Amino acid sequence: MTNVIIMEGDTGVARFFCGNCGKSFRAIPSLVTTANKYPNCLDCIVWANPQRLAAGIPAIPFNRAAYLSDTEELPSY
Repeated sequence: MTNVIIMEGDTGVARFFCGNCGKSFRAIPSLVTTANKYPNCLDCIVWANPQRLAAGIPAIPFNRAAYLSDTEELPSY
């Protein structure tokens, strides 16, 4: 996957640049939503989905749990 800035050790979390807006964000690489192999931030997906639906285009599927805040830790199982 492109746009990975850095992996956070062995946590399974990475920092990315959004392929749409260029903003930096944290996410779980295996779950993050991509378009043309570029990761998309949650803000861009949430912004785009209502517009897509209004235009008759299906919403972009995404897993909200894939996106982490700058201070959020992974849930322990």
